[in-house]
Amino acid sequence: MVVSLNRVAQTPEDPLQQQLSQLRAAFEKDRFPSLEQRRDRLKRLWVALDAYADPLCKALSEDFGYRSVRQSYFADIATTGKAIRLASKGVGRWMKPQRRNIDVPFSWLGGRGQVLYQPLGVVGILSPWNVPVNLTLTPLAGVLAAGNRAFIKPSEHTPQTAEVMRQMFASFFAD
Repeated sequence: MVVSLNRVAQTPEDPLQQQLSQLRAAFEKDRFPSLEQRRDRLKRLWVALDAYADPLCKALSEDFGYRSVRQSYFADIATTGKAIRLASKGVGRWMKPQRRNIDVPFSWLGGRGQVLYQPLGVVGILSPWNVPVNLTLTPLAGVLAAGNRAFIKPSEHTPQTAEVMRQMFASFFAD
């Protein structure tokens, strides 16, 4: 479901290109995840974040030379948890079709219009070095709520944090 990456794909034989192809194939297999599937993915993200909070804070401190655990927890963990909860709460409303007015003469003939929100496929997330967990997982919550798959490229300036996130994704998102 979610893949953490450290460099940009170059050739068709590249392992990153293969991972992208796997993500696209997984999306094609399940193009329209249900509300329950989307909420399950968000719940797994929430549980993963909670389970890996301490290792993530420790990795952040290593990557920055020293960073207060409280600062890391607030900037990267707590604020991310709030975004995941909001996405989980709003996803049902976001999925609902929205009615739209249509122009004459179709409205005279009984025509109706609506917008159906549908997943797009695989979404790339490039996260910066300064708050890497928050700026990876907050967009990921929106990606999962929309029913998409994610291809993640964390900053090369936070390798320890990227490795912990890779382990976290491997543990909670094996599908």
